[in-house]
Amino acid sequence: MHEFVDGDPVSLGRITPGLAASIGQAVAAIHALPTSVVADVGLPQLRAVDVVRESTSTLDRAVSTGLVPAGLQRRWELAVEDTTLWQFTPTVINGALAASSFLAIAETVTGVLGWSRLQVADPARDLFWLLGAPDAAVPDAAFDAYHQARGVHDKQLGRRAVFAAELEVARWLLHGTASRSQEIIDDAVGMLHALLDRVHTDMTASLAAEPARPSTLTDAHDLAGLRSAGGLDLQPVGAASPASPSRPGSGDDVATPPTPRD
Repeated sequence: MHEFVDGDPVSLGRITPGLAASIGQAVAAIHALPTSVVADVGLPQLRAVDVVRESTSTLDRAVSTGLVPAGLQRRWELAVEDTTLWQFTPTVINGALAASSFLAIAETVTGVLGWSRLQVADPARDLFWLLGAPDAAVPDAAFDAYHQARGVHDKQLGRRAVFAAELEVARWLLHGTASRSQEIIDDAVGMLHALLDRVHTDMTASLAAEPARPSTLTDAHDLAGLRSAGGLDLQPVGAASPASPSRPGSGDDVATPPTPRD
């Protein structure tokens, strides 16, 4: 028996800063759940080292295709090698959040849909999709509300979210190779090169490096060129179903997510 939850489905392009703040609070509430909720039913529990290992495996498999630009490969290798980036406390996460996961009335979240990927892991996994919002103020509002609701400040949360968002493109490439779909492979390769064009000025720096500018998500969003009619629809590839992962972008609007402030 399921209880009816009132509210309308949320779409990424229609998220306002006010709704983003409510989303940040809702995600914080999920992350505040005791880890025993997951442990007691035998669901996955990933430590920080496990998250790094999983990311490294994805990177290595993507690189082995010979289709990942060298600049992106180096950028991602620096990220997984930077120990400061991975100093976080694993929390309960939904594991498959996207804009469509939320129901809302006006600017207030009323419910969260889809719990099949519940686990203990990196909290950034539940937040990275917000970086694709066409409104540059949305990520700032969501991350600020999240930190305030949690009462703790994960200094590298935003940068891990950026890394997770970029790695979704590598996962899309792997899905194409696994399914032997040249259309998906070509699509992923185009996205990788578009991403490379957007981040080429930061190729020698780790995603965890402290940037002089931009200092905020909003500044970075503008500089990355993410403002568009459709935005970048970043969703967890394979989160809902390994057989039918979501494409991490749409059209030609493929860009690196912004580098958040601490």
